[in-house]
Amino acid sequence: MRSNRVEIQLSDDEIAKLNKLRGSMRLRTFIRCAVLDSIPPTIPEINRRALDELHRIGSNLNQLARSVNQGEAADLLELRQQSAALRLALLEAREARP
Repeated sequence: MRSNRVEIQLSDDEIAKLNKLRGSMRLRTFIRCAVLDSIPPTIPEINRRALDELHRIGSNLNQLARSVNQGEAADLLELRQQSAALRLALLEAREARP
């Protein structure tokens, strides 16, 4: 449990820089990570979109696999479409790398 509190004062420029660096991470979490040398890498927005798309497609494929494993009839057209979407998303993600 965290029971110690630390307060600091920052100029407007310093807080603006800090806010830019932290992105969507909570300020207190970012500062704690920075102090403990454990700041996670920032994911560029284009990669974040690709990651979200891959997650969505992966979830769909998992649902199809679960259905097949439970003995339900497989929708082969849906499986082909999701596989093609996954392949395309992976190619786009690879091309989008810096």
